[in-house]
Amino acid sequence: MYLNNFNAQQNLDKVSNEVVSSLKLSHSYAKTKQVPIGSAETELRYIQVQMVGSGIVARASGIGETFFDIKINNNGIGVSFSPGVIYFWAGNGFLSHDGAGEMYGAGETVTITVQSQNNFIGYNAIIVDALGQVKLISYNEGVLPSRVPTAVPTTVVPTVAPTTTIPTVTPVPVCRLGGVACGVHSDCCSYYCSSGACLGVPSATPTLSCKLGGVACGVHGDCCSYYCNLNFCN
Repeated sequence: MYLNNFNAQQNLDKVSNEVVSSLKLSHSYAKTKQVPIGSAETELRYIQVQMVGSGIVARASGIGETFFDIKINNNGIGVSFSPGVIYFWAGNGFLSHDGAGEMYGAGETVTITVQSQNNFIGYNAIIVDALGQVKLISYNEGVLPSRVPTAVPTTVVPTVAPTTTIPTVTPVPVCRLGGVACGVHSDCCSYYCSSGACLGVPSATPTLSCKLGGVACGVHGDCCSYYCNLNFCN
């Protein structure tokens, strides 16, 4: 098992080095604006690099002539570009998204993966930055990210805040009920204070059993104040 893994790693590194060399060569051609040997063209806009069949191919822009076609897929090793085509811009070697010159922004990269097609012990990742420079070759244990099972998202159930029940408060009467101590008739809900205590049980709308001040009266007993003066309660 160890020997198989060692041989697989050797094959990954061998193919990775071939890819890196091809990319660096293309970047150099683009920076120096070289055209393919024997080409009748004198002006280069960009170099287009991609996988074609089992080889990595570099072509001159708008010319269709090839700089090189290197067969690198061997011993069960596969190479994939993301995105599928790389454009090295002439004069500076920077990366472009297309042949129209839409340049890569800071932080944008191209990733080339070199993977064993028979033994998923790991893969090499080659990163090319926006300046067209090959930045990294790293060996990663495990399968390619695209082959890792996607985790089932966790459903978060929102917490429902408990309902607070506000107790009903029974209003306290502003007048005094029957049997409660009083000083004057107006202290009582019945409007009748006798011997220092309210008489009667109040209703929803208390009914006066005596007459208030200013109301016509005949005798003192007609008035809540028990004082009738000149036929009017005081």
